[in-house]
Amino acid sequence: MAVFQRSCLTNSGLLRWRMSRSETSPTASPTERSPGRRRNLAEQVFSHLAARISDGDLPLGQRLPTEFELARTMGVSRAVVREAISRLKQDGLVEARQGSGAYVTSTRPAGSFRFNREELDGDHAQLAQVFELRLGLEGDAAGYAAARRSDSDLAQISDCLAAIATDIRNGNDGIDADFAFHGAIAKATGNAFILQLVDLLGVQLKDSIRVARLNSSSHRGRPEAVLAEHTEIFDAIVDKRIDAARGAARRHVMNAAKRLGLSIGI
Repeated sequence: MAVFQRSCLTNSGLLRWRMSRSETSPTASPTERSPGRRRNLAEQVFSHLAARISDGDLPLGQRLPTEFELARTMGVSRAVVREAISRLKQDGLVEARQGSGAYVTSTRPAGSFRFNREELDGDHAQLAQVFELRLGLEGDAAGYAAARRSDSDLAQISDCLAAIATDIRNGNDGIDADFAFHGAIAKATGNAFILQLVDLLGVQLKDSIRVARLNSSSHRGRPEAVLAEHTEIFDAIVDKRIDAARGAARRHVMNAAKRLGLSIGI
């Protein structure tokens, strides 16, 4: 992996140091405000930090530089840095410690199975395949959760459902809360391998949720419909109705795909 030098962004996708920037934390430039441009910058920051972790420049237990420091030295906004660090967390390379920052926890990603995010955005066939994967995984996970959930599992799922509702009221996209909801259900299965699979596929699952959520947020009434689908899943798990939970989760995934114009299932 190439070492950073003092130059600007290059088309090769390697983000280089910019030391001539202002000492104040950068804000998003007009070009950076484009979602596609911001994601591209975040991918470059992510790749740079992941390489430093892999090469041992940022060893296990090392605290990452602050958002401010990274934004200033790399010449990007703090929003870009946050997105890049979120990717590092999803890949299991770092973990956040409240009030302290993000620390390196692994030198290798949790898994190498991934799709290119730009391809996922534009390739309906590939996106449909991700939703088919979710159809089986989330349906069965909800069924097992209904059979095996504990009171603490219900409390965690309920908290995630409440977070989704809060995001909808506040006009937020609700992506993180939605992903956490399905992760809590996976945990409630009591099956460590299902939970590990969800963790392994975290980036892909979250990206499919992101695409669906951004689509729903642009249509009046859809976020509320999505919340109702999540509530139906939760209620079935609470009542230990295994088939109902499985069916509700599958309908939710099917509906999300249909809202994107995708045809899935057999």
